[in-house]
Amino acid sequence: MKQDEISIPTKLWAALKGRLWHATDLQALEAILSDGTIRSDLPAKRYKTALSRKLCGVSLFDFNGTERDIAKQQGNWLEWLSRPQQGRLAVWLEINRDALGDSLIDPAEFRAKTDNEGFRSCKVIPYVEACHVGDVPATSIIGALVIDSCVIKRFRRLDGKDRLVERLCAFQDELPPPPPPDPLLTILNEAIDRVRKRAVAEFKKANKPLK
Repeated sequence: MKQDEISIPTKLWAALKGRLWHATDLQALEAILSDGTIRSDLPAKRYKTALSRKLCGVSLFDFNGTERDIAKQQGNWLEWLSRPQQGRLAVWLEINRDALGDSLIDPAEFRAKTDNEGFRSCKVIPYVEACHVGDVPATSIIGALVIDSCVIKRFRRLDGKDRLVERLCAFQDELPPPPPPDPLLTILNEAIDRVRKRAVAEFKKANKPLK
C-alpha cells in the first residue's frame, strides 16, 4: 500500500467518500434520536483536549477532500471504524452539510484555528475533521452506515431515520459471533490507551491554573 492510499475496503471507502459524518455508537444514537439533537455539551469520553470541545461544537468527519490528504491521517480516524465506544457496532451518521449553514467549519478552517492563541494545545485531525458549532439537529441526519467493528468489510447503508435503531439492531442480529480477540491487537490497543491517558494527564498538568 502506498502512503497516500486509503487502507480500508474499497466498497466501504466508496460509501464514506465525499460525505459528512458523525461517528457514534448504538447507545448514543438512541439518545440522539430521543433528544432530537447531537449534543455538543455531553461529557467527553475520548479526546478531552479536542478543539471541538473547546468551541462547544460537535466533531464531524468530512471526506470531501483529496484522498492523498485524507490517507495521511488514517491512523487518527480508522479507530472510529474498528473501536466504537460502546458495543460491537460502529455507527456513522451521514449529515446533510447544506442543513448546517454557516455553523459548519470545514477541515481547512478548523485546522487553522489551532494557530490562534488559546487553541494551540487543542487537538484536531487535519484534513478530515470538521466541526459544527453548537448542537446538530437530528433533522440533518439523512442516513447511516452501520459497521461491524470486528470485520469492517461487513457494513450496511441505511437511508433515512425511520426505525433506524430497529434496523441497526436487525443488522447486528445477522452478524456471526465475534472472532476470538487477537492477543497482539489487545496489547496494541492497551498501549494506545496508555499513550492517550498520558497525553491527557500532561495536558492537564501543563494547563493547571496558577495559585
